[in-house]
Amino acid sequence: MKDKKEFVKITYNNVRIIWILIYLVYMFFYGFTSYEAINQKLDGRTTYLVNLFNTLYNQNAIQMISNPENFKRVLVSDIEGEVLLQYGELIPALTNLEYNVLFSQLQTDKIALSEFYYDPVIDEICFDMGIIEKNRVYIGTLSAEKFLRDNLENLEMDHFLIFDPHFNGYIYKNGNIASVNYFNKDQISWINESLFLSDKTLYLCHWDKLNNYQYITYIPFMKTVFPLFIYSVIPFILGLLTIFWIENMEKRKSERNRYEMERQLSLIIKNNKVPNMLQKSHDDFNSDLFRKLNDKFVNAEKQRKDMKRYVERLSFNSEQLLEVKNDLEYLEKFFCNLMDQDEFDFSEAIKMLFRIVFEKTGSFSSLKLRVNNQTIFNQERENDITQTAGPDESAFNSLELGRHTIKYYLDLDPIKTGEFSNIRMRLFEILSRYIALIYSVKRGLNPAELSLTKNFSIFSEMVNREIEKVKRYHEKGMLFYLDILNYSRIKEKYGISVAKILLKRISEIIISKVRTSDIVGIYREGTFLVYFCNLDISDAKIKIEKICNNIYNDEKIKQIGINIELKNSIVSVEKDIQDFDDLLLKCLKSDKK
Repeated sequence: MKDKKEFVKITYNNVRIIWILIYLVYMFFYGFTSYEAINQKLDGRTTYLVNLFNTLYNQNAIQMISNPENFKRVLVSDIEGEVLLQYGELIPALTNLEYNVLFSQLQTDKIALSEFYYDPVIDEICFDMGIIEKNRVYIGTLSAEKFLRDNLENLEMDHFLIFDPHFNGYIYKNGNIASVNYFNKDQISWINESLFLSDKTLYLCHWDKLNNYQYITYIPFMKTVFPLFIYSVIPFILGLLTIFWIENMEKRKSERNRYEMERQLSLIIKNNKVPNMLQKSHDDFNSDLFRKLNDKFVNAEKQRKDMKRYVERLSFNSEQLLEVKNDLEYLEKFFCNLMDQDEFDFSEAIKMLFRIVFEKTGSFSSLKLRVNNQTIFNQERENDITQTAGPDESAFNSLELGRHTIKYYLDLDPIKTGEFSNIRMRLFEILSRYIALIYSVKRGLNPAELSLTKNFSIFSEMVNREIEKVKRYHEKGMLFYLDILNYSRIKEKYGISVAKILLKRISEIIISKVRTSDIVGIYREGTFLVYFCNLDISDAKIKIEKICNNIYNDEKIKQIGINIELKNSIVSVEKDIQDFDDLLLKCLKSDKK
């Protein structure tokens, strides 16, 4: 008897999954807000740093005008760049300053700064500052390290960098200033715009630009960011431990109840009745006990029904397996008989295979078989014959077997055949290919010829794609045509087997002499095609000559004792060539000349 209401059963695994999902959502928002907070802090510090240095540059620019002797060197010129006054040694200041670029900046910017550079005259790392004041251009040279040390004494910051466009500059860390990159020893490895490594320490940074320099404030990642992640994991671990603790308590309680329940059940079974004290009790334990008993009775009935359906299904599958086994035994005799015959009709063999695989089962409404678009077998149940038209072409299964095309239609009874219909269809297609292979061998054909038409089609499609590349990218392409003139006489005189060996050997020689990017195909028996991709005509002729000479002088061909007569031609892809058909036609016409 089923309950009127059914509820979703929540297990502790579900609770753990829900807790993990809640934690992931929490971590997304927690991580986002933490990152934003840290990023805003770095942004504020960078803004402070940029404003500070902007003030310092303005102060030094004023000092350069009023007290130029405080600078290592000062150059005064007009707007056009004509030098008016100079203080100190100017070599090599102008070269390092790249003053043409600086002058163009000074037309629009009040203050412009050069990159950091080493000045051998001053024997320090320097940078140049330029300013326009009353139609005069003042350019002064300052010692970079002295400028930074003089202005960093009272700076309330612990980590920042100053870089020029080539990442040459200075780093301020823990109250110490040091040059970076090729100025000194410290190297900075950038991971992306917000992370870099220095002295095997990972830093999170934020940067801004003022004039010619980038100002970057940063904090140690493992010291500042990673602890936030560790703190966020603590409630997650505590939550999981709480869930496991509650689950363990429930398991212990369940074990005690199970033990008591088994004891009471053994008494009920032994006495063949429920004790009166249990029948009159209405506590949770007894309600669980009687619910379990009811579940046992219901499940026993359900298991009997499932077992019955399983036995019926097993019986049905056993019949199907027995039929397949009998059919395979019959097919073994059929193929033995087929192999013993000198010749056989391909269509009749396929028809016989089709009847063995499908008709013998009797579980069909309609069976149709076509070979090369000729219907060779058509059978329908008498009670299923109607006036309606036959099945659509799309309902037929198609199978390409070289020169033969097989199409078949099945309307099987799904109740009787079930899963075995796909097995029988697969068996029919595999054995049809086997019949095609036997047929080709008995007719003296090379099994590779089963896919000859298809190979030629693929060859033409590949060449068409290469012709499109020639037109689009102005590359070069050539088609090489090689014909064995006396192939028919060789085949008549020495037999099919020798002719096939000859073709195989020539194919090996051609493939060994062309590039992997070239395309090799067969036009017809005894005729080979090679498309040379993006190759000069002179190089192509050299390859063709080598191929022909190797065929004429091949030791294996000489051992057979056959004289081969070859004829070849080659044409290039020109503007009048639209596709492979045009190229082949041009090659054939060239061959006849």
